[in-house]
Amino acid sequence: MSSVEPRREPRKAIESVNLPFLGTRAEDHSSFQYLITDISPQGVGIAIPRWLVKRERLHENEVINLHVPFRITGNTYFQGRIVWTRWDEALQAQLCGLAMINAKVIAGPLFICLDTFNIGADHCGCVDIDNLLLKTVKDSVLLKKGVLIYLNHLIPYFSRTSNYPANSYGQLKELILEDLTQKVEEHRQKLLLLQEEIRLHADYQSNLAKYLELEPLRETMESEIHMGVLATALQSPFALQYLYAIKELENKLYSNYNTIVLIYIQSL
Repeated sequence: MSSVEPRREPRKAIESVNLPFLGTRAEDHSSFQYLITDISPQGVGIAIPRWLVKRERLHENEVINLHVPFRITGNTYFQGRIVWTRWDEALQAQLCGLAMINAKVIAGPLFICLDTFNIGADHCGCVDIDNLLLKTVKDSVLLKKGVLIYLNHLIPYFSRTSNYPANSYGQLKELILEDLTQKVEEHRQKLLLLQEEIRLHADYQSNLAKYLELEPLRETMESEIHMGVLATALQSPFALQYLYAIKELENKLYSNYNTIVLIYIQSL
């Protein structure tokens, strides 16, 4: 890893954003937790300490989906390319500098402003910020249901087109596909319970730290499906289309989780 930390513009540490977010590699969809360490109008610094539960080793030139809206001058960035990385012995963490890429004109209701270095809220009237937590959880329930629908289509499709021997397919179906379906349904049920709990407590969003633990929520919202393992097991280009569709839904789940982290930070 490079020990040089090239910086061409002033940066500011975000001391208030000290909770881990979820990111993914653009290439293989593998997920990891990261901390935001500093930001500038052109880039973001992140850290992956050893104490995080979900870690990945990142490399220069990799494209990373941050799943957090970073806004500057009307444009929004969700992706960054790693321009440098080094190990910090004192922090016991991998540090990375990201250049933001692929600007979009859309943004989520909450975002991190690269101009002011603050968490901003979109008060355009399109989203009720006060009920954002409930809306985000409800949307996550629907996304998990969407994952289930794709999996339930994948199982009979694969049984018709697979070249596996009957006994091998039965083992694959039981040990992989049906197990995945059960896990997704369990997580969807947990989100449904959270949705009802939010409805029962009027102060849930404003006192989020009182009610919600983020680590169990991360486990519930994160992917149940390892892309590489399942793609190898299924060995079908048509099955891959289902898997890519599932990954698109999961990207939205990661964004929803990070939105909840931003709400959590604002409630502290």
